[in-house]
Amino acid sequence: MWTEKIRNDFNRIALHEQEGWNHNNHYHNFLLKQLPSHCENVLDIGCGTGLFSRLLAKRADRVLGIDLSPNMIEIAKQKSRQHPNIDYQVADILQWEFSVKQFDAIVSIATVHHLPLENLLLNLQTALKPGGKLVIRKDSGQEVLTSVTSEGEYQNYGKRPASKTRA
Repeated sequence: MWTEKIRNDFNRIALHEQEGWNHNNHYHNFLLKQLPSHCENVLDIGCGTGLFSRLLAKRADRVLGIDLSPNMIEIAKQKSRQHPNIDYQVADILQWEFSVKQFDAIVSIATVHHLPLENLLLNLQTALKPGGKLVIRKDSGQEVLTSVTSEGEYQNYGKRPASKTRA
């Protein structure tokens, strides 16, 4: 199953993750500018080691970070002890049952290209409050990845940009 492959890959990555370098760090300020200055509830999909969740915690009452990788979630919990307003869960966003209209903002960095976009957006539409913000940063470099990802678990690289998709 594709979720098991991705879970295993990111469990291995978690063993080598260093907070001093993360290939997504340079997107954080831009993404934060897309969000309201204060939110009640924020969902961080594919939160990894929780770096962006910790930034979100400075402007939200509650942050929920979810990731398929138990190793990533364990590291996130360890690094976020000073942030009591963050909760982390090992979860598959496509199988997870949301409370209807519970989030003011939903963010995802470099995760959606692993998922069937249409299913994901329908799930997120259910979870997002009216007027809420959905901020997605899709991984780039598709021309390099095309040959490696044309089939199998990572085939969603190169699909139409999420910014041009409507739920």
